[in-house]
Amino acid sequence: MDSKHLMRKGFISLIVLLLSALAFFPALLTPGWVAIPSGLAVLTAISLWGLFTTIVSLQNQPRHMLETLEQENLTDLARSSSPWAFAAKGIVGQIEKLVAQREKNHLFLKQLTSHITDALLCYTDQGRVVYANESLLQMAQIQSLTVLASLQSKNPVLAAAVVGEQTLVLKSGDVDTHFQIQRNRFSLGDEWHTLVVITNISAGVYRAESQSWHRLLRILNHETANTVAPVASLAATLSKRYGHLNPELEEGLGVIGRRIDRMKEFAGRVRLFSRLPQPVMTPFNLNKLIEDTTTLMQARWPVVNLLCSLPDSAVVLNGDASLLQQALINLLQNSAEALTNTPAPVVSIELNHTSSNICIVVADNGPGIPLELTGDVFVPLFTTKPHGSGLGLSLSREIAIQHGGKLQLLKNTANGASFELSIPKERIEAGF
Repeated sequence: MDSKHLMRKGFISLIVLLLSALAFFPALLTPGWVAIPSGLAVLTAISLWGLFTTIVSLQNQPRHMLETLEQENLTDLARSSSPWAFAAKGIVGQIEKLVAQREKNHLFLKQLTSHITDALLCYTDQGRVVYANESLLQMAQIQSLTVLASLQSKNPVLAAAVVGEQTLVLKSGDVDTHFQIQRNRFSLGDEWHTLVVITNISAGVYRAESQSWHRLLRILNHETANTVAPVASLAATLSKRYGHLNPELEEGLGVIGRRIDRMKEFAGRVRLFSRLPQPVMTPFNLNKLIEDTTTLMQARWPVVNLLCSLPDSAVVLNGDASLLQQALINLLQNSAEALTNTPAPVVSIELNHTSSNICIVVADNGPGIPLELTGDVFVPLFTTKPHGSGLGLSLSREIAIQHGGKLQLLKNTANGASFELSIPKERIEAGF
């Protein structure tokens, strides 16, 4: 019996009681009518009993409903002819609204976090994973994650960092990627949760490293210039006055002069790196820039087979075309110079993309870089070539950083090395 029926029954009982009292009230004033009050008392008692049973039924209604639900599915109950069908239908409607709202909120959260490059992970104190976004799954190299223990078995380094570290370094081949880890604990009801945010800070690390090199090289350039200038002046004066008197002295001063010229050349290269101009950002066709650079370098290195792979659609990039071309020239020249003793030398340049970056990969089929030197290839002035400046890769990396990207050694084997220059897709105005 539903609540409306019970309330209707109680209301009717109350009306009957009131009408009976009104009907018999005049008779109460007439002497000798003893039966009437007695009948009225009985009627009142019956009405009060009916009212009492109605109230008790209303109080017991939730208990009766739960007992019914133990025997029958709520949805089936709502569709049946049971006295509780009306109430069950209302409950089902509210539940469906709450489920729909929850699904809507979950879809909104998923859409919102799918475009976040930071890895997000939320788990309970019991180790149940409440949420893991796509960036986290890609970082862990797994398809899904429901419990934290699964992450421990599949990626123990990441799992250990998630629960206890402030920073994380993941190595992929010869590339180190730096991450910062932030945590926030909160409670939902009686259950505690931990939200973990993992942010890629490699760009910041490279930028800080670049700034340190800039400061050091500015000091080095200043000290070199201050030292070379008076020595060069003194050597020239001595050679002019006394060189003709002593052949050995003249030869010695000549060596000093030539060495000073090399130091001046060195100081000029250092000044070039430490005073790299700020990029002037304008839209340009990256496909055309790569084609032009390939043509230029092919003429310079005719014995090298230079291969170029570009997408069909043009990629219009907002950047400094001159600086980026210089970076590409440095990369291509670095690869070509590594092929001096390689039969059938090949250098390839390829433009492709990932979910967040456009990538220019320059590869060669040379002997590769000695493993003990891979950590130094981007150090300014470091070189393994007899006539190398040691600034090509450093300058190219600096140019990549100026464009919000990075340059890294992608692969290094006995069959060749490859470098990847990546730039965020935010700088693309058309194409991908």
